[in-house]
Amino acid sequence: MTLSTARTEVEALIKIQDVIKTYKTPAGSVDVLKHINLEFLPGEFTAIVGKSGSGKSTLINMITGIDHPSHGSVHALGSNLHAMKEGELAVWRGRNMGVVFQFFQLLPMLSVIENVLLAMDLAEIIPPERREERARQLLEMLDLQDEAEKLPGALSGGQQQTAAIARALANDPPIIAADEPTGNLDTGTAETIFAIFRSLVKQGKTIIMVTHDQQLAESADRQVVLSDGELLDTLLVRLFPHLPHPVLLQGTHMLSGEFVIPPKTRHAAGTAGPAPGAARHAGGAWPCGCGAWRCAAPRPPRPRPGKPGGFRCPWAGTGHRRPWAWMRPRR
Repeated sequence: MTLSTARTEVEALIKIQDVIKTYKTPAGSVDVLKHINLEFLPGEFTAIVGKSGSGKSTLINMITGIDHPSHGSVHALGSNLHAMKEGELAVWRGRNMGVVFQFFQLLPMLSVIENVLLAMDLAEIIPPERREERARQLLEMLDLQDEAEKLPGALSGGQQQTAAIARALANDPPIIAADEPTGNLDTGTAETIFAIFRSLVKQGKTIIMVTHDQQLAESADRQVVLSDGELLDTLLVRLFPHLPHPVLLQGTHMLSGEFVIPPKTRHAAGTAGPAPGAARHAGGAWPCGCGAWRCAAPRPPRPRPGKPGGFRCPWAGTGHRRPWAWMRPRR
């Protein structure tokens, strides 16, 4: 059973179904995304948040088709993105989705207006005679009309990101996907970029934005929170915003029926390890002799110094029973 944030009131513009992304490394396989199920509605502003390494950028790359899932599917505007060939996907993306990158990705040898025009030339949606007029209208809308003939290197970071947004809007796509668009900007410029996104939502655009900025994320219509490649339950995140993500993830597993607390097991006397057949806690720790669970422990309880065969709780004396009492089995 997996967590799903699907909503059925309005037909979804984007549907992500049971997406898994696994990378092969010399040390073994790493699951970066684990059974992701999501829907994005038309005209919705969604912020994807999470700590570094949680899978945010990988998820946005699945949505844009830049990367491919190991399992599952992504449907957008009725098309199965990852069933297309690379050439077909590039054409589809150019016509239906504007992508804003963290590091702008403007071509440095082209002027700002030429970067915007290039997107139109490749997609061939806007008639040639209207392209320059539309490019200048977009730059004026974003207050960049005075920078149109300049090279990207002559602009500030905020201006380059604004130019990247103009390029993303060149073909009037219904979806804008942005990966950390404010990550390298100061607070004032970041708020300006965010205000631009809000105005685009009012025009009917669907905005999906990856961000580390919790304050900006809270201003979006919806937050999608990732932890260790999995979706956190939205209600838990709202009720317990100050709990660490690993705890919220365990709570999410409990709500979805995936988390089972093992039976209480004490260490066998005189042994140098857990009792034979002892169940291992999902957090990676063995039940210790005090009867409390040490969640997220890096190793089993260690022998008590000077008393071979005896065991002590690694959190002894730290008051761990109180904060973790809700995770202990009943006596």
